[in-house]
Amino acid sequence: MTIETKIDELIAALDRNTAAQGGKTSAGASGSAGTTSTKETTTKPSGKGKAAAYEAQHTKAEAQALANKVKDEKGVEVIRGLIKKLGYDKLADIAKAEDLDKLYDACEAELGEDDAGGSDDDGI
Repeated sequence: MTIETKIDELIAALDRNTAAQGGKTSAGASGSAGTTSTKETTTKPSGKGKAAAYEAQHTKAEAQALANKVKDEKGVEVIRGLIKKLGYDKLADIAKAEDLDKLYDACEAELGEDDAGGSDDDGI
């Protein structure tokens, strides 16, 4: 496991924790009256006809884990091909949530329906 993978997993865990806390940051969760985080104020939709921001279905860590499974079971060339179809040279370059979801879905399709359940039994 590379350090980048571990960092991405930790960031994903932090994101899940933040979402579970109702989107409050540690400053917002401490009960500071009258304060809002920058994230809360900048992510609200303006309602002026703009499309809503894409909401990710899968974290980067989940997409990376499934991509590694494809690499292990189908070979490195298969996963490289899936990443190239999205217009990227390597998995680490994918930052857009929409593209991560597309990669996740492509990996699920590559592995077939029997592995799509997302079992966490990786033998670790």
